[in-house]
Amino acid sequence: MHGTQPMRTAVAGAIALSALGCVPAAVSSGGADGAAAASETIPLRLTARGTEPFWAVEVDAGRLVWRTPEQPEGVSAPAQRHVEGGRVRYVSSGAAAFELGVTPGQCSDGMSDLAYPYTATWTHDGRTWHGCALPRE
Repeated sequence: MHGTQPMRTAVAGAIALSALGCVPAAVSSGGADGAAAASETIPLRLTARGTEPFWAVEVDAGRLVWRTPEQPEGVSAPAQRHVEGGRVRYVSSGAAAFELGVTPGQCSDGMSDLAYPYTATWTHDGRTWHGCALPRE
């Protein structure tokens, strides 16, 4: 039982920090412990964004809404949340085939001074784009 106490303490600290929008990179250690940490620290509601091309994906209540400058109204699809190896994947179901991967770690969009607490990958129609993510209110 002594081996689980440090993990419990780390997860409790990560939960407290995630409530403030901060996630230490050390929490995403990979494996079963990393999956548990990702499950606890990556919020259920978040926004991921990327540049060149510009895109945004909102995650809320089991749905993904993908927006681009050409589609400001967005394309919406239900999604399943999968926790694996220190990251979370949101995979859509239905007619639109989307996937959003989110991993704890500092990220910069290269265009603003905003520091994002997560990195993101967006996959659609056989293509993958990289970006950053942050919790939504």
